[in-house]
Amino acid sequence: MQAPELIDAIMAAAREQGGLGSSELMQRAGLYPSAISRIRATGDCRFSTLAKLLAAGGLKLVVVKDNREAELLAKGELF
Repeated sequence: MQAPELIDAIMAAAREQGGLGSSELMQRAGLYPSAISRIRATGDCRFSTLAKLLAAGGLKLVVVKDNREAELLAKGELF
């Protein structure tokens, strides 16, 4: 997943779970719309920017082992 897709996923999750629109999320995170535009244009961002967005949306980053088979099984797509 690239940075722009991750930003979009964070914004979607904040909207679904907390009812936050993108403007309110950015305001709570202390970010300007230009920062999000830059991420989308360059495809890159700082971890601190992601952390701010996650915290503002009441979300957290979790690192798990990449297990493609378990993921497909959970989705019902393995067989």
